[in-house]
Amino acid sequence: MKRFCCLLLSVILIFTFTGCNSAKLQSGYYFGVCDREEGVTPYVKFNFEDNSFSFGEGLLLSYAEHGTFITIGKRLIATTQNTTFSLEIQDSTSLILIDCGQYAAFEEYEGLEFKYNPDW
Repeated sequence: MKRFCCLLLSVILIFTFTGCNSAKLQSGYYFGVCDREEGVTPYVKFNFEDNSFSFGEGLLLSYAEHGTFITIGKRLIATTQNTTFSLEIQDSTSLILIDCGQYAAFEEYEGLEFKYNPDW
């Protein structure tokens, strides 16, 4: 009985800390859903093979933040040298930017939904 309880508790803890998240995101570009022209739409690009990301104000603009990320449940935490972004995973194709940390240039995007674009 002790073994069963320990095993059950271990399984519960594993699922709790890994998130048991059915919304599996894909590597690629996620574009902000907003009223901007295509080249200046904010984007996040994820690579799940090496857990790297890029966050930029638009593909035509030369500057983007680069770093690494981890997922904790339905939260994706992306860290660069300058700041830490926090995004909430909505489903397998969309995220919402919850917090841009101390990076003022991205404050206007807090609350913005980012949708996966398989064509990129």
